[in-house]
Amino acid sequence: PPAAEPPEPPGRGRSALWRYGLAVGCGAVGTLVLGAGLLFSVRSVRSVVLRAGGRQVTLTTHAPFGLGAPFTVPLNQVSCMAHRGEVPAMLPLKVKGRRFYFLLDKAGYFPNTQLFDNTVGAYRNL
Repeated sequence: PPAAEPPEPPGRGRSALWRYGLAVGCGAVGTLVLGAGLLFSVRSVRSVVLRAGGRQVTLTTHAPFGLGAPFTVPLNQVSCMAHRGEVPAMLPLKVKGRRFYFLLDKAGYFPNTQLFDNTVGAYRNL
């Protein structure tokens, strides 16, 4: 006759459930971190260019795989929510018609700070 299998130790089913739960939890946290990183990179501004005439501004954002995503909007549709001297690291820019804020690094290169403060860096009611 074939040998009988030994009985399963008590609590082993819970051990497998714990491992699968931990794996799913880690996968969910990893997905959230990836999503937050992508959202931050897409909303982080690489460059700001004031177009000739001073009525339009082009913002270029970072994008996955090094692809920039430039877009041009009228200057009166861009509002800087804080002055450069008020924030420690990032300037929040609000663009009318776009969700969320764009983030401009304060430590970046500003060739003409007076021009930036009076154009892109100005607060506007949108």
